[in-house]
Amino acid sequence: MSEKTHWKAYTDRRYIASWEFEPGESKEYEIVKVTKSEVTGTGGKNTMEMVVTLKDSKPMVLNSVNASVIESMAGSPYVEDWVGLKITVNVDPTIKFAGKVVGGLRIVYKKAQPKAKKKATTTLESGSEDYKNAVNYISDPDNAELGFEALITKLKARFKIAPKVKKELKTIFDDAAK
Repeated sequence: MSEKTHWKAYTDRRYIASWEFEPGESKEYEIVKVTKSEVTGTGGKNTMEMVVTLKDSKPMVLNSVNASVIESMAGSPYVEDWVGLKITVNVDPTIKFAGKVVGGLRIVYKKAQPKAKKKATTTLESGSEDYKNAVNYISDPDNAELGFEALITKLKARFKIAPKVKKELKTIFDDAAK
């Protein structure tokens, strides 16, 4: 920050604001959660706004433009899918509010970030409750049209499947398809 003090530094600022950035500066953040919170505007009026909680930072009030950018980056309109997304924020001096150029925060669009695949940690074992559920899933006539390999791929997203168990499930699938 420069040695001069912006007048807004003396106001109660619970959220990150454009005046906290040096000219041309960008800051990186990670989204922790998205909520709807009561926000007090400069005129003292309280409104419900979308607020993004950021890791190791004050939260950021999110307008519809910035929300649309996050949606594009996350590949999802659902705020729960935005958690963990890394965003870059900078100041756009051309932003208008109530017809007046006031400047404001903008999230910089970056190509959608691929979701990290969670590794299956539970082993599917013969006779277990999970195994019984897998048998029901594999033998369900509504799932038969997907084919055995597609069904196994879906199960592998949740379970480690030993070759012996896969063979058992294949037999069950084939018998159910008869």
